[in-house]
Amino acid sequence: GPFEDEEKALYAEYQGRTPITTRRRAEAYLEAHEESIVAHYVLGSVLREAEGDLPRAMWHLGRARELYEGRWPTSEAHAGAPWRLHRELLFAIQQIAGELEQHEYRLAMLEFHDDLYDPNLSAERVWPLLRLGRIDEAREQAQLAIESAGSSQRSLGRNALCAIESQEGTRRAWFDSCVAAFEEAKREAEVNDPPFAPPDEVTAVAVHAYNAALAARASLRPDEVERLALAGARRLEFTAANPWALLVRLFLDQGRGEEATRALLEAERWRARQPPALRDQIRADQDALAATLLLVAGETDSARPLIDRAVEHPDRRGLTVTSSAHTVGAHALLRMAIRRAHLERLDEARSYGDDPRGWWARMSERADEAHAQWVDEGRVEKALAEGEALEQTLRFFVHGGLEPVPPWLMGELVEVAGAGVIAQALAEVREDAELSGLEAYYDALEVEVAYARGDEEAAWKKASGVLDTLPTSEVMLRARVAAVAGLAASEDGEDEQARAFYEFAMTLEPGVVRRMGIALPTTLVRTASGAEAEALEAMLEDSPRLDVGEKGFEVEILELGGELRTCLRAPSGAELGCHAAFWPQLDEDPEAASKADAQTRARALARGFHREAFAMPLGLSGVDMGSLDGTATVAGEEARRRLERTLENLTRQ
Repeated sequence: GPFEDEEKALYAEYQGRTPITTRRRAEAYLEAHEESIVAHYVLGSVLREAEGDLPRAMWHLGRARELYEGRWPTSEAHAGAPWRLHRELLFAIQQIAGELEQHEYRLAMLEFHDDLYDPNLSAERVWPLLRLGRIDEAREQAQLAIESAGSSQRSLGRNALCAIESQEGTRRAWFDSCVAAFEEAKREAEVNDPPFAPPDEVTAVAVHAYNAALAARASLRPDEVERLALAGARRLEFTAANPWALLVRLFLDQGRGEEATRALLEAERWRARQPPALRDQIRADQDALAATLLLVAGETDSARPLIDRAVEHPDRRGLTVTSSAHTVGAHALLRMAIRRAHLERLDEARSYGDDPRGWWARMSERADEAHAQWVDEGRVEKALAEGEALEQTLRFFVHGGLEPVPPWLMGELVEVAGAGVIAQALAEVREDAELSGLEAYYDALEVEVAYARGDEEAAWKKASGVLDTLPTSEVMLRARVAAVAGLAASEDGEDEQARAFYEFAMTLEPGVVRRMGIALPTTLVRTASGAEAEALEAMLEDSPRLDVGEKGFEVEILELGGELRTCLRAPSGAELGCHAAFWPQLDEDPEAASKADAQTRARALARGFHREAFAMPLGLSGVDMGSLDGTATVAGEEARRRLERTLENLTRQ
């Protein structure tokens, strides 16, 4: 044969999936045989698959191709030429070209491959054509793939057609094509997939399920989103399409905190089990996903390094229809929201003495944060100026705009782009709204626009209708609309309306109060006595979350079973929660806790109150929050600690 026995052994070892030893052997062989086609091919393949080092992988594969075609020119017929290896080379090179977003080069490699070998790689051509805006050609290639004899090409073709419809943004056609692709893939898997087949040798059910779930979200079918995503999540496949990540976003939108936390952990497990070439394609997305959950949980200290990493080290977008610039814009918008919430938390910390810095240090930090906010605003504006990105973003759940932007963060765009710009873009978007249900989402943005323009009466009056028409599953968005309406009504002098809106928001998702910098009209009632209770009362009077002295909510400082607690009640009298100290030392060192002075213990109580009362509820709606037996408080703290342990593992990576 044309290759040495040692080269054949090296290739066989690569096929046996032992990347560490294979890489070492390939490198050692190249030191003595620098023109070994097989060694360059094997080393390039291992660098891509096991390490995700795409540039070096491309160099070695390119060198292998150069050596092969120098020895066996493709313009001539050569008996005994190892053409199968050459075909593998071309296929691997076009894959890496796609992952590196070199779409023109990928097309050239595919055309070269199809000139030499059968079957044609029609489905692989769809992605670069789609990214280059050549939609008609992409559709033609997808159809050719669907009509081909090979099951792999048919599956890829159906997936490609689903991607084309998603790019076109026609919601019904998008949903129908993606669901059809999923159902067909599921049938093929049932018939053809052997039991216990490795993830890279099974029918691509998960990616079809993921795409169908995205289409279901665009079609305003949340139940279908969950069903389809779970169908994909039940099996591990090697793909960047992580169905657990989609479930995290869905559960967050719906205010299902504990389920979102569990799904986030599963999303990270899914990513960790992918080969490096795929794992590194979705690192920034995973960071942003965790940062989003941390924002809702009120854990901005942990969210900031994650979102910083996502913005500064964005993923390549070669395997998706989304734009890198649009994703960076979405992540920058999220970072702006995290930064604002973080500053609110610092103000809370100052109120109970956890921030002892002087005025000048705090003002210097505010100036630095304001500059960073301005820089991020520029990033978002730049992304929105690309093509029709603003209009596509405002259409909700379709591609072509900033993504991923949760519906409950869309209102942040009003501050960046300006109320007038958003209003004009919304008017254009409404003209071609494909689904009647989208009107409620557009109305929600109109509430934000009216408030930003200073028309408070229009804002809160419109919000009443929006809250009646928005799907009840959009918990976070409805909480945001209610919070904006509360601010508008308060500034319009309609205090009773404001209190009602604030109560509605707090009942749905209390973290919105912190994220929007709201101070709830509150009466403080202290039935407990002693220095600790008095110190706690003074701290709460200074809290930026409470406008103490105004009729509305009530915070009672009481003693139960010898333990001091704070209980928050809505204007209607409904219990919103009772909170004890969130202070690890209380559990870890009871003796030290008993010796702590009143001021220290009061600070722990105030810290716990703010941490639990104005953050994600963690799915504890089944707990009787009206009871004062301590069950609700203990359960809430334990759930939060489970959340922190889960997310701490992500931030350490």
